[in-house]
Amino acid sequence: MLKILTIVLTTSISVFVIAVLFGYFNFYTFLQWITPVLLLAILCGTRTLTNLYPRNALNLLPRPLIDQFLFGNHFSVDNSKIVWSSNDSKDPLTVGRVVQFYIELRTRNGNPYTLYEKHHLHVAVVVDTTVIPFLLDWSGSRSSVSVSFNAHMAGKYRINIRVQTSCFQPIVRTIHPGPAVPSGIELQSGSSLLVGVNEQPVRVLLVAHDCYGNPCLADAELTRRLSVLMNDAPVTYNLWQASETSYTVALTPWQTGAFSLSVGLDRNSVASTKVTLISLREDEWSWVNDMVPQLHEKTFGIRLLRGDRSAKQARCLISARQIKIYDYHFKLIPRTLRSFRVTRQTQLLPDTGDATEQLDLMVIDDGIGSPLRIGCEKRQMLMAMFAKMLEREAHTLRTFQERSKYFFAKLEKQNAPKRDDKVVLHIDRTNLLETSVAELKKLSAKDWLKSFMVTFSGEAAADYGGPRREWVTLLAKELFSPELGLFVPLTNDPRSPLHPAECRSSLTSNQKRLVRIAGRLVGKCLCERLHLPVRLSRALLARVAGLDITYRHFESDDPEFYRTKVHFILNNDVASLELVFSEEIFDDKGRLVRVEELMPGGASTVVTEVNKREYLQALARYRLMTRCQKLTEKFIEGVHEIVSERLLATFDEAELELLLCGMDDIGVDDLKHNCFIRESSVEFDKVMNWFWAIVAGFSREEMARLLQFTTGSAQLPHGGFAELQPAFTITRSPAAHNSLPTAHTCFHQLCFPLYDSPQRLQEALQIALHEGSEGFGFI
Repeated sequence: MLKILTIVLTTSISVFVIAVLFGYFNFYTFLQWITPVLLLAILCGTRTLTNLYPRNALNLLPRPLIDQFLFGNHFSVDNSKIVWSSNDSKDPLTVGRVVQFYIELRTRNGNPYTLYEKHHLHVAVVVDTTVIPFLLDWSGSRSSVSVSFNAHMAGKYRINIRVQTSCFQPIVRTIHPGPAVPSGIELQSGSSLLVGVNEQPVRVLLVAHDCYGNPCLADAELTRRLSVLMNDAPVTYNLWQASETSYTVALTPWQTGAFSLSVGLDRNSVASTKVTLISLREDEWSWVNDMVPQLHEKTFGIRLLRGDRSAKQARCLISARQIKIYDYHFKLIPRTLRSFRVTRQTQLLPDTGDATEQLDLMVIDDGIGSPLRIGCEKRQMLMAMFAKMLEREAHTLRTFQERSKYFFAKLEKQNAPKRDDKVVLHIDRTNLLETSVAELKKLSAKDWLKSFMVTFSGEAAADYGGPRREWVTLLAKELFSPELGLFVPLTNDPRSPLHPAECRSSLTSNQKRLVRIAGRLVGKCLCERLHLPVRLSRALLARVAGLDITYRHFESDDPEFYRTKVHFILNNDVASLELVFSEEIFDDKGRLVRVEELMPGGASTVVTEVNKREYLQALARYRLMTRCQKLTEKFIEGVHEIVSERLLATFDEAELELLLCGMDDIGVDDLKHNCFIRESSVEFDKVMNWFWAIVAGFSREEMARLLQFTTGSAQLPHGGFAELQPAFTITRSPAAHNSLPTAHTCFHQLCFPLYDSPQRLQEALQIALHEGSEGFGFI
């Protein structure tokens, strides 16, 4: 082809040159004839070279766009096709299958289009807002690609396809849920308890799910398969469709008491989800409904049942956040015996065992620790109050923000009489811990509720909030420093949370004073929405909130121990490990020091598959509570002197950590979107553009220093910069050009003068952050 093209081109040019020389054509006529010949020769030659040297062999010779459009070889969406596999061509489909289709690429003239670059093909499979992973198969030609994905979610699948810059028409396929399974039957009562009145209909919502968790369609076939059981026996009920995927079940209890309510499927299998139906008398129902709006907690007298069937008197405090079992030491001092966190897994179940001393029996189980069996004369009332409290919380305090608002409103109301009183603290920055302790040991718990005014020796700064926040930060660093010995990290990781240190001997008076001050400081931070510069362990915060220690705290507090021991025991057979209920203690050189029993006779009690969770619970209590009990109790006493335990029970340990420590990550975009700039000029706008460019390259530490320089604290509220009060503000300083930036921490205000260059701004900012992030003075 190249030889023929060369001969034709050479002959044509020779003929035209001879014709021009002998006068048959003038020069302009010659150009008119030769131009099309040259263009045709170039086009044919390029096409020939492209065929001889494909793109994967010669990257310098891609197929030209002119060639594609001239000969109709460019990609065409209209001629391309989506071909479904034979099993997936009909609509609707059912979950539990692999859906497959082929994208057949075609050119303008209908020929297969070869896609040389795989990244030119973009496919997205989405259900609602969930992105579904898929598999692309290029095993055939580059003009056809197979797309397949697992359809486990029911709903409308939207498939978007783009080749280069051309988009296919979006494809929508409907995939229906599969058949209902016994484990997917759910009675949606808001909790594990359903409260009703004797001889009056009780209604509950029923939803059936398939094996993938999709709500099944409420059709006639599913209605035929369902049956309602009370105490595992069939009962008369009414059933009607409430929505496309749910039913309403109505049944009437004919006696008072507590009954197990469940749903059968196909008359021979029972759903795994059960609800306890509490049937009350009308007067009991009225009392519960009158009391619940007024109370956030209620205490009942109970009996703790022991293995020898003896009963011990105790009290049971119930709320929507926790259940606490306690008694009184010497009939005066409350002592917590057990506490249960309230989650979706928490259950209060009637016990079918023999009654003791005419007590109705019940079991409390939160799915974490071992269940607790108790007896109560007012069992139905206790369970009904608990259910109604959960129902009320579901409508009022559903989110963390709502609970925070309730918590701070209560604190504000309680501390209002003390807020206007002032306590002046004179602190020497060079001897901060000693001078702070000397000032604070004079104060009672009530004095801590007053407003603190902090003055640093030798610094001219009026305290409108900034010096106080910095003092709290510096004092917390001193009190929680591992060098002081009161709190130590649980692991060698520098980011490990702090936990009370092990203390086998009696505490000294100085240790008691310091750890109590540390607890009061934490309570003060909660009252005034200040943040700690240290991270406390979740196990310690659980104790502060009145919750029990569990082995799951190792997952956040000591991840390595959780992975290597706890997780291994939970997921493997422990028979070959030869474990007993004891803990071996080693020194720094790896030598065995002593063996601590986790329970009476623990050294001879073998860990089995049946009791391994009890072993992990005992291990957690020893490592996280028992061996540091003395310091922990003094610390918690200090916190509860400022904020009551009942109010702290509004949160769990993770939420308390969020309140105390704020957000770990300080986002530049969050700062930029919630920052107020009180200056509008060409010169200052230029400085701001430089500032945002510099801040974008800051590390996490530098961002924390910037926040501390401006606000006095290195951490944000749980809502980020949007919740910072007063708001983060940047304004122009009247200082000379290129001088250092200054800050008003009391008003969260950062002040910049004008700068000649971004380099001068960066240099001044670094000096201010690293050398002036602590200390106060007037501009």
